[in-house]
Amino acid sequence: MFHTKFRDVIIEELSGTIAKDYISELTRFHRIQASPGFHDAIYYVKQILDLFPGINTEIEVFPADGKTRTWQWTAPLGWRVADGELYLVSPKQELLARFAETPVSVVAHSQTTDVVAPLVYLEDGTREKDYRRIDVKGKIVLTPSRAQLVHREAVIKRGALGAIHFPPLERRSKQPNLVPYLGIWPNAVEKDQAGFAFAVSGQVGTRLRHLIESEPEVLVHAKVDAELFSGEQRVLTATIEGREFPTEEIVLIAHLCHPRPSANDNASGSGLLMEIARTITALIKAGKLPEPLRTIRFLWVPEWYGTISYFHAHPEFATRTISAINCDMVGENPLLCGGVLSLHRTPDSLPSYINDLLEYHLSAAAKEPRLIAPDGGNQPFHFEVKGFDWRSDNLMFVDSTFSVPCPMLNHFPDAFYHSSLDSIEKCDTTRLQRVGYGVLMTTLVQAYAESDDAMFLATQVHAHAHTRITQTTQRYIHDAIESIAQSDRGAMLARILRKAMESIRHITRRESMALQSVKVLSPHDQELYDFIDNMVDDLAQERQEEIRKLRNVEDLLSRSIGYSPLKRLVLRKKEREAKRLIPRRKFQGPLDYPNLNRQTRPNDTEWLRTQQEKEPNFVNVLFELINFMDGHRTLYEITSALEAEFGDIASIYTIDRFTKILTELDLIETQKVKSS
Repeated sequence: MFHTKFRDVIIEELSGTIAKDYISELTRFHRIQASPGFHDAIYYVKQILDLFPGINTEIEVFPADGKTRTWQWTAPLGWRVADGELYLVSPKQELLARFAETPVSVVAHSQTTDVVAPLVYLEDGTREKDYRRIDVKGKIVLTPSRAQLVHREAVIKRGALGAIHFPPLERRSKQPNLVPYLGIWPNAVEKDQAGFAFAVSGQVGTRLRHLIESEPEVLVHAKVDAELFSGEQRVLTATIEGREFPTEEIVLIAHLCHPRPSANDNASGSGLLMEIARTITALIKAGKLPEPLRTIRFLWVPEWYGTISYFHAHPEFATRTISAINCDMVGENPLLCGGVLSLHRTPDSLPSYINDLLEYHLSAAAKEPRLIAPDGGNQPFHFEVKGFDWRSDNLMFVDSTFSVPCPMLNHFPDAFYHSSLDSIEKCDTTRLQRVGYGVLMTTLVQAYAESDDAMFLATQVHAHAHTRITQTTQRYIHDAIESIAQSDRGAMLARILRKAMESIRHITRRESMALQSVKVLSPHDQELYDFIDNMVDDLAQERQEEIRKLRNVEDLLSRSIGYSPLKRLVLRKKEREAKRLIPRRKFQGPLDYPNLNRQTRPNDTEWLRTQQEKEPNFVNVLFELINFMDGHRTLYEITSALEAEFGDIASIYTIDRFTKILTELDLIETQKVKSS
């Protein structure tokens, strides 16, 4: 098998130290999307890749004009910045921020200005009600709130000149000198009304707030040399062509954007991909590794916008791609940054072997002492396996328009995320070497996979499937027993048991599809197909056994309360209605959720914001809801699947409300059927 045959030469060649050197170079560029600094960075990556033998590189150009639509997504505007300084003028003179020292201090997409104006404070500033008792016209707003929303409300709608942002309380209390990375993100319509914004540390922002509270007037002088313009986005792709199946591709992607230095987010993912490319080509050149059977493709993109543009420009890309891995923040020294590396699986709407394959090789990396870099830490390597997360480029791949399995590797929380303090010393060479090994082995096993590799992989997927199914049953049995102590124990027990049985059916179906996905690595191999089909049959039997366990629990607990709660269970009105509705998405590509509030009614906008603030997983549920809207499933079936995947947050009331929002925006259509 590949992973045992070539493991030693891969460990010997792969270098976390070299990866960190690439990262260090990337941190020198101010890499805002569609900016000269981003373009310089992408040319640097290409220049290095072109030194490697047997790799083909190409830079593709897409619009950055603030108006070009790629399905649901509007291209960003180009932006360049030369300088910026912020001074306190009255009641005393003081330099507050300087772009040359702290590039993130000039908020991305700021326009040229040179003004002296009074400073006013807003705790939020993102909602209309925040302006009922304050006039911001001709003034500069100080706020710990979100730059894009504040700019739209204060500057574009109400005539404020600009804003000064500092971190919210939770962040500034831990890192008082941290300056946050923020962006205004105007489109072409808003371009001429957009102003400027600065970001300052929590220490500076708190001081300014106290001055506003204690002085009759606080004046600041803002100077910015920057402009928004109709520019270009650039995407770099590099390929190592497969010798037998060149049209079958394994993809590695990292976003290259974010301000100087942004070492871990995401120079780390970009630099690690460079080192993986160097390792593969060096081993092939040395004769230690044969040419791959399948093509390996690397992508360096401006986050989200470059990826959706690439899919749109290459309709064949999705069908050619077997799987992808998104590397986004993968170099953190956990002793400095806190948090933990997470493997975010593909959503349940897109089951795949890739999740278990990547977990297997990351686990192997954790046990391999030779992956401790000479200049790196030697602390244990921990990672967590989590569900789907929408907040990076894997979102584009796993959308049901394309259905390309793409897990994400991401270290979060990171104390220095999106800030001036995300610097190169926060990267650890051992962490890069271990993550690099996991990603590299996962990639190569697929690129070189033959029947024995596929068979071994199928056994791994089957073993993990068994664990996940039995753990689901155990969790629901625990909840069922706990419900007996509740006052409405009958109704609660009934709903838990119904949800448990529906979840077991959903999860078994998901795991069976993940097993079936292994077949793509060895097409037309009937022995492998039979081997996998037998394991799928085994999962079907296991499903029946787990449901039998749940029915036994129901019998036992029914005796304790004197009746069978499931027999008395009545569906709620919303659930009965959902059984009669079959929704189908009408649009291609993922929803542009960050800008959805430009289209929704005010009460819907407020509801979406409130739900997201209460539950971070809320947006994941919405994207997965759309993925399941295939014109075949009822809304009730979709809700059951989402509850199995995300838990109680995916309630029928949440799903019903968002479905109505999508219908009003003409993004979905719904067919009514007779209830079964």
